[in-house]
Amino acid sequence: YLGFEKEELAITRNTTESLNIVFNGIDWKKNDEIIIGNQDYGSMVESINQLAQRYHIKVKIAQIPINPNNDEEIISAYTQLINKKSKLVLITHLINLSGQIIPIEKINDQIKKIDHRIITVSDSAHSVSQIDFDFKNSKIDIFAGSLHKWTCCSIGLGFLKIKKELIPQIWPLFGDTNYPKDNIRKFEHFGTRPLQVYKALN
Repeated sequence: YLGFEKEELAITRNTTESLNIVFNGIDWKKNDEIIIGNQDYGSMVESINQLAQRYHIKVKIAQIPINPNNDEEIISAYTQLINKKSKLVLITHLINLSGQIIPIEKINDQIKKIDHRIITVSDSAHSVSQIDFDFKNSKIDIFAGSLHKWTCCSIGLGFLKIKKELIPQIWPLFGDTNYPKDNIRKFEHFGTRPLQVYKALN
């Protein structure tokens, strides 16, 4: 539907779970830095703040203008916070509070020019099936979304898309040593689940 490669796509239960898999699966070091936006979804902010407390990492908040004159103002809000300690940037694709669409591809391009090692993550919970965006050819490292929102699937369906080269670097949220470290299926271990929800995807 979105054009993702199956080897890069895991089916989860929602965006929050998908993003928590990523946030909690990275090997954080003290003084690493995460950049988020000032209008990011509350659950994601709480997850990031918990990481900061647990691993003693720093959270920087990009001040996204509500009525920007151009995309460059939004891009700059993120990129001006980057330094050699920056490890991950979370970008909300479509802000749930206002419906504002963030130019995630342009932001990603500028971040990678500064430091290609920084992981870019898109919270696409509200953008999937609601805006015209080329997910298939995007250069964003990681996408997370909920299929029960604008795609109108059953409640309890989300997705996590991770570039192949990053999969080995991220631990699954639920322990699973049966899959190789580079296999996206390692992120789909949740225990007993309602299989009828997954069958509804067919």
